Amino acid sequence: MTYFEESVVLGLIWYIRVSLLHQGYFLDNSSFDNVKTGHPLMSFIHSEAVRLFTQFYQVKNSTGFIVLDCAVYPALNGYTGQILSFIQQNGQYTVSVKSTQATSTCFIMQIHPQHLEPLHRIKDFGLNKLSNQEAEEVVSLPNLLCGGDLSSPHIKIMFNLRVFELMRKRFLRPEKTPSNQSINALLIELSKMDNQARLKYQHNTGELFENTSIHHNFTPFKVPFQKNDKTVFKSGCNLTYFSIDTSSSTNWDDILHSVYAKEGTIELTKTTFDTLIPGQKIDFRIIDLCLKW
Repeated sequence: MTYFEESVVLGLIWYIRVSLLHQGYFLDNSSFDNVKTGHPLMSFIHSEAVRLFTQFYQVKNSTGFIVLDCAVYPALNGYTGQILSFIQQNGQYTVSVKSTQATSTCFIMQIHPQHLEPLHRIKDFGLNKLSNQEAEEVVSLPNLLCGGDLSSPHIKIMFNLRVFELMRKRFLRPEKTPSNQSINALLIELSKMDNQARLKYQHNTGELFENTSIHHNFTPFKVPFQKNDKTVFKSGCNLTYFSIDTSSSTNWDDILHSVYAKEGTIELTKTTFDTLIPGQKIDFRIIDLCLKW
């Protein structure tokens, strides 16, 4: 794996872990830190990160080189090879080198980049060209975490390529940023995505409601609940919903009538129904409907 591939995959792993934190699958930051190498979920996260890299990024063979001007190992000048990985600690590449002779064998070594001359001048790697719809992908993981909803066997995360690239531009290596700066920044962007998705859903729901209203001649309506004959309790006295002590002399129909007869009608409109969307403050008419009627 090249340095480019490795850095992007590690960043994708970081993005998925922060998304789990955003969705409430980690109870606190200590739980977040525990999901690292060795955790049973990490192998699945790594597999999904590799899949995302394959889908959204392109890497063409720009790892071939020829050794030139190497005074430390002059015998290697003229040898060709492939870059295997980059070692940040000493700034050297791990490479596979062989001579130009047909019978030569390969050997692995570390070498500084100034001695490596690319065989191909074209540097062709980066993002694939994608539309807005293609820049999102669902990440699916087995539900191996103690937090969140355990009723579903899988965890679903929406990956957004543009948000991920925004984090990489801000922090270069967001998974290595100290003091949780990159984590907090990504959490803010994920919250923005949730709000945008909610607004889009509300807009689409509103359009559907309006189209249905026009097609079926449907207008905001009122549901009559007024009952004037004082038989609400009597009609349901044998039901468990009316499990009230009947041994007392209390006239429950009079009490029910005094409470509910004043309501008259409840008007339910599109705006009322919009408050049923998760995250919205429920309209008082919906509460009235649920609690009283």
